[in-house]
Amino acid sequence: MSSHAGSAEDVALYRVVVNDEHEYSVWPLAEAAPAGWRPMRFSGSEQACLDHIGAVWGDMRPASLRRALLAGGGDPLATLARTSALDGGGEAERRLADAAVLETSIVIALKDDERIFRCIESVDEDVEIVLSLNGTPDGLRKRLEQAPGRIVITSIPETGNLGGAYNAGIEAASGRYILLMDSDCVFDPGVIRRMAYRAAVYPVVKGQVVYGVAPGLVSALIARIREFDEGDYISALSPPLIYDRTIARYIGGYQFEPLIHWCEDREFDFRLQLADIPVLYDGQSTIHHDAQKGFQDFRSYWRYGVGEGIGQELGVFSTPAIPVVWRLASDLGILFDCARSKGPLAALYYLATLVVFHCGTLWHGLADPYRVKGRLPDNASRLRLVGSIPQHCTALTETQKTALRRHHAAAGRMIDRQPGFRRLFEEARAHAFQDQPPRVIPSPAETPDARPVPVEQGRA
Repeated sequence: MSSHAGSAEDVALYRVVVNDEHEYSVWPLAEAAPAGWRPMRFSGSEQACLDHIGAVWGDMRPASLRRALLAGGGDPLATLARTSALDGGGEAERRLADAAVLETSIVIALKDDERIFRCIESVDEDVEIVLSLNGTPDGLRKRLEQAPGRIVITSIPETGNLGGAYNAGIEAASGRYILLMDSDCVFDPGVIRRMAYRAAVYPVVKGQVVYGVAPGLVSALIARIREFDEGDYISALSPPLIYDRTIARYIGGYQFEPLIHWCEDREFDFRLQLADIPVLYDGQSTIHHDAQKGFQDFRSYWRYGVGEGIGQELGVFSTPAIPVVWRLASDLGILFDCARSKGPLAALYYLATLVVFHCGTLWHGLADPYRVKGRLPDNASRLRLVGSIPQHCTALTETQKTALRRHHAAAGRMIDRQPGFRRLFEEARAHAFQDQPPRVIPSPAETPDARPVPVEQGRA
């Protein structure tokens, strides 16, 4: 039999593996990863794997140490001041983007959505993915534990609590920049790097959701309504949203309100406005949302209504002083705007979702489905306003901001205006930190002339 020295058959193949402390090594491709190590999606010759590790392992500190340091370090105002003074330039931008990707953690709250594997597959950067499970079946959890990549799994005992799940995920994350994502969405190529790059300059960055449309009128109407309700104005609603986790010190000292099971991002957005922390909108940072079929949307708006009810009882949302009259007047104005921008059929469908939303709020008051009432803090009280905050659009008036700020202060959460953020934000926008292109990730292919190099067992 003839020898084929140097052929692809004779080249030993390896894969990159990573442990819970985000330390990297290589392991033979034909063997299962050893206990405590997770395979990455990069494979090839030993040298190719080592080169890849050299490119992505920029911070040698263990993940547990990075989490501990984050508790007291970093300041988004200092970041804005530093980056707003930088001169633009390709090399400076590349270094900034590389550093930002290393400090980014994607956080996804998950119950039982099988589409999570498509979401993970769309991650095209070597970033930490934190899955915060709530009510996840054991079978799905085991499959997630075997998925490739830098995946960290944490969980909370309560099902359907997005605020609590996000908090648990952020606590488990080692990155400074938190990128919130949903399991029923996928990233466009280059978006993770693009958003991380912007988060290194601006405290909060909001991307764009492209809603899928399935055959049939209802799905098309849902896509229009979602654009109207979440995408046609600048806010901190997620996904996709990336932000510097250290801003918590400026917005009451916490990330998300753990009792608000739904609408947790709406409450987060309100606190940003109270501190006058701007949100940078980047319409080119796009993710794709699965098409909604049937009347799945009604379930979501029902849950949003429940979240609204919880927020009203906590006093972090406002309660209409004249409930029925104000709601009717507010909803009529919203429906008129919807008909003007999305068409009369979309407005008719939106009317149905508003009814479902208000029924969800009423249902919380009557049945307390998440058993929240017994856990309300002693200082919780309703904030009653004649000009209450409408369901649509998160923009607060100055009167609403003043009232909310006082209500937070009475509950022991000080959220003062931070004028430095807006000034430095505008200075940063005046510089050239806008168009950093996606980094080209080398494909995990074997080089034809590579020679086999033995790997010592236990190297990982």
